[in-house]
Amino acid sequence: TADVPEMQLLDTATHQEDLMPALAAAYAFRFASKSLLELNDQCVKDLHANPPKLQSLVEAHALSAGLKAFCLWECHEMLEVARQTFGGHGYSMYSGMPSLVQDHAVMTAWDGANTVMALQTARHLVKSLEAATRRVV
Repeated sequence: TADVPEMQLLDTATHQEDLMPALAAAYAFRFASKSLLELNDQCVKDLHANPPKLQSLVEAHALSAGLKAFCLWECHEMLEVARQTFGGHGYSMYSGMPSLVQDHAVMTAWDGANTVMALQTARHLVKSLEAATRRVV
């Protein structure tokens, strides 16, 4: 009837179920980026020490490379889920979703392919494991 407002898509349980993981991941990415900024501040202090300390720089590079790759892959997937969740509206230019998905897709290639970034983090993890194994044995 005309007196009853139309139900909003985000008020339905199925849409909330589809989109809540994306919202949770967005908060997780925010906290992770805050921690990375704190590590960056520590890197600056360490580089200005006499003599300069480089270990925090190595850690920051490994973490930032891995975080960039993971976050961009995950965000791309979340945008696609959101677009599909909204059905035809998600594909309509009026929703803004097609532009958002298209503009974000290029982010996975800027500053190096995500696979290269992930491999840099994997290389650091393997080196760390090897060093820890040598200390234990």
